[in-house]
Amino acid sequence: MKNKTFILRKAFGDMAQAEGRLEKINKYALVPLAEEQVYARRYLMAHNAIDRDVERFNEDLLEDFARTLPGKGFFVEGHPSSWNGKGGPGEGRFYNAYTEMMTPEAFREFTGEEAKLPDNVTSVKVLWGESYILRLESNSDTIAKIDAGIYSFTSIGFKAPYVEITEDRGNFLYGEYTSKGEALEGSLVWLGAQPGAMAKEHSHTHEEPQKGGKDTMKEFLEKLKKVFGKTFSEEGAVEEIKQMLDEKD
Repeated sequence: MKNKTFILRKAFGDMAQAEGRLEKINKYALVPLAEEQVYARRYLMAHNAIDRDVERFNEDLLEDFARTLPGKGFFVEGHPSSWNGKGGPGEGRFYNAYTEMMTPEAFREFTGEEAKLPDNVTSVKVLWGESYILRLESNSDTIAKIDAGIYSFTSIGFKAPYVEITEDRGNFLYGEYTSKGEALEGSLVWLGAQPGAMAKEHSHTHEEPQKGGKDTMKEFLEKLKKVFGKTFSEEGAVEEIKQMLDEKD
């Protein structure tokens, strides 16, 4: 098993309040969990730039990680078993993962770091992982330290082929992990191998809804109805609008 580290990044309030989050979490729980029982957060786990180990993940491998990270353990005291001699399950679990494309400029603004991309790559592809732990008294210190930015760096444990070496006139440039691979776990660690910045924002899973200045979903759907002359469902509004526009085209 290998690992790559990155820094815990922003966790937006809208992500913490995202529709269906608790449903995703409860797919892994053996008894239904309420929103106030869980502390969920979003982490930037990896990207396709060249890191401090002079290695990179290719874009297809990041998709493999996004597919296989949900359901895997989230550890708060470093990597399990083979890395620090500690066995046992993690303190939390990943319930969602996905990739996102950024320009190098957006990545620099977002993380405070330059993305060192290969010459033939123009966009930064990042892997987001969303995990949860329980709001237990025994986890209160961990939650407080994450919120304070003290527990900040994260690392992904994985397995993947390491078959591509890029050279320039005999000079080693970087090694590349390629698809097919699997994400095995994610951990809080002492330092990340992949450059990034400390978290600047945080959000809990249980927050008071914001008031004023924002439409509720029902109000929004009513506005869509007036604009398009059609009723949209709360769950499928986006797909229904897309299908309608495709049909008009």
